[in-house]
Amino acid sequence: MVFFGNLIYSIAISYFFGKKYKDCRLSDGALFLLFFHFCAIWLIISGGQYYVGTDYPTYIGLFDGWGLELYQEKGEFLCYYIIKLCNSIGIHGQGLYYIFYTINFTLLFLILKRFQASDLFIFILLYIGYTNIFNNQLNMLRQAVAIHCGTYACILYCESRAKQCLVWIGIAFFMHVSSIILLSIYLYPFVKRLNNKWLEIILIISFIGSFFLNLKTFSFLTDYLPPAYAAHLEKEEMSSSIITSLTKYIFIPFFYWGLKLLENNSLNDFEKKLFYFGYLGFCFKLLLLKVPIVNRLADYFIIISAFPIFFYLINLKKQNKKILFGIICLAIIAFYGLKTILFPKAEYIYNSIYFLL
Repeated sequence: MVFFGNLIYSIAISYFFGKKYKDCRLSDGALFLLFFHFCAIWLIISGGQYYVGTDYPTYIGLFDGWGLELYQEKGEFLCYYIIKLCNSIGIHGQGLYYIFYTINFTLLFLILKRFQASDLFIFILLYIGYTNIFNNQLNMLRQAVAIHCGTYACILYCESRAKQCLVWIGIAFFMHVSSIILLSIYLYPFVKRLNNKWLEIILIISFIGSFFLNLKTFSFLTDYLPPAYAAHLEKEEMSSSIITSLTKYIFIPFFYWGLKLLENNSLNDFEKKLFYFGYLGFCFKLLLLKVPIVNRLADYFIIISAFPIFFYLINLKKQNKKILFGIICLAIIAFYGLKTILFPKAEYIYNSIYFLL
């Protein structure tokens, strides 16, 4: 109930904020004051999680310095030195969660400040209710930081700042080496040649493929993966719940309808780039829906994949299609409610250190 209440509260506050200042050009400082308010609440909720998911004890030990050298050997130097620095100034264990989440939310602010205040509530709805990164970061912390870094890198690329983009991909890489996949951003000159018909075909292939690709499809990788990942492929059975599948399949029509934004030239160059990256990122995630571990590569585009829906909802709002806009927003809220209230498991279960005091 805490997670669901946080979603409703965050949407409501950002909505009324945007409504009040929709005709004003806000400074970064003014927007930061609003976002700082959210960060404080989100940090209290996320940072205080206790024994969430399977990786919680691993990270607690890591934050106390146990086995930290492994990540230095893997080349994830940024993760290593952040923890070492925090330990040197007396921050250990649970305290490191607050540090890493602060990094994530700061990067999210840098992303959101590029958009109008009146549309802020839409992206917050998608960030928490659609991408699920708000909850999933509790169980994939290093990668979650790399995902936020990679999303910011993509934003920079879409602003034609390719060199800065590369720097942030490098930062993501030194947090989690699998983020090397973010270099695919530089394939955009080829991606933009895809017309709507090809994009429709890719979506259909991803949808059909999601029913056939499974762990057995990638069993050959066990000889090439690190032992920890190989063990997942060998032992983990993919029994994706109906709720998990529905929360992906339900968004397929929105991506399909969103293609009209490209067809009608409703997007500027910056938005068009983000749309392409987000659309293909969603297709990638959809294709690998029933392949745990491997589909974590698609997670690097999970926040970016919110942008096609974001632009689609903004367009509905501009066209004053209130009923359809409201139905879509309520559907996202409802499915998040199913995962956090009716059928919570793993990182969707709220369990806090505050209850232990």
